[in-house]
Amino acid sequence: MVTGDVTIAGLLDLVFMDGFRPRWRDEFRVVSAEHVDGMFANAGETIEFDGITFDVEYAANAVTLTSGEGSDPLLVGFNVRPGGDENPINLHGKGVVKMGLLADEQFDIAEVDLESLMFGDPELLGEVLGVGPEKIKIQDINGDGLDDLALVFRTDDLVDGGALGPESAMGILVGQLLDGTPLEGFDSLRIVPSFHNNSPYTVTQIPEPSTASLAILLLAVSTLIRLRRHE
Repeated sequence: MVTGDVTIAGLLDLVFMDGFRPRWRDEFRVVSAEHVDGMFANAGETIEFDGITFDVEYAANAVTLTSGEGSDPLLVGFNVRPGGDENPINLHGKGVVKMGLLADEQFDIAEVDLESLMFGDPELLGEVLGVGPEKIKIQDINGDGLDDLALVFRTDDLVDGGALGPESAMGILVGQLLDGTPLEGFDSLRIVPSFHNNSPYTVTQIPEPSTASLAILLLAVSTLIRLRRHE
């Protein structure tokens, strides 16, 4: 969450700096230079700026803007195969892939709508909705003392659901909080083994022996036979 206080003495003018866009439920509190009765009226209003709707809360000398509809999703900590770096996934495997949705001081996993969680390759999610986890367990995955969500996905489901493909290199977890706030988390992954011509096997061609090689081989065999006869 982004939080800040700004003191003003005139009209409030919203300006986004280049490249900045509020996340869902980012909070901005603007404080007037002096207490002015009636300066902020009509509590509970919403305003729209640059395609984003802000909830507005008024006080006698302050106004709080909280980003809502139209803002970017809440970015959360997410880890494919916690404990590793390369995150290998074998699309021909018949097992499971473990992942983790990580809590922090501003994000409590108790607020997550568990049925909304879906995972997949962001390059493929325009065609499919992703795949949901087979199992979800609450545990501290990264040892920071906070409860995280341990997610278990079946490899067959990821493949059959079109969530991952041979070229996948990134995974995204999407979902929402119980209040409807969208969330998303990203992590890299690596598909193994490498596929060549749609086959997991690499074929190495054995070169044909040369005429000289055959001649040397025949000579060696002939000499061996003569030695055996004299034994």
